[in-house]
Amino acid sequence: MGGYFRDPSGTADKKGSAVAGAGENFVLTKDNMPKLKDQLEQKIREMDDFERLKNHIEMTVTNEGLRIELMESVTGTSSTAVVPN
Repeated sequence: MGGYFRDPSGTADKKGSAVAGAGENFVLTKDNMPKLKDQLEQKIREMDDFERLKNHIEMTVTNEGLRIELMESVTGTSSTAVVPN
C-alpha cells in the first residue's frame, strides 16, 4: 500500500520521455567523436553569425569525448543572442 502513495500512477520505473520520434538517434562512442565534431562544425558554419563567432569556438576530440570551448573576446561576451536556424 505504501508504494501506491509514493507512485499512484505506477510510472516510477519507466525511463525516457513520452515523446516518440522526437529526433534522430546518434549513438556516441569514442570512435565517432570526429564525425560528431564535423557535424557540429558544419551546423555552426551555416549560422548567420558564423563570421563573428568562428574565432570564439574551439572543438577538440579528447580521450574523454568532445570538448567544446566557448571563448570570450578581449571586450567580453557578445550581447547578441545566437539562435540556430
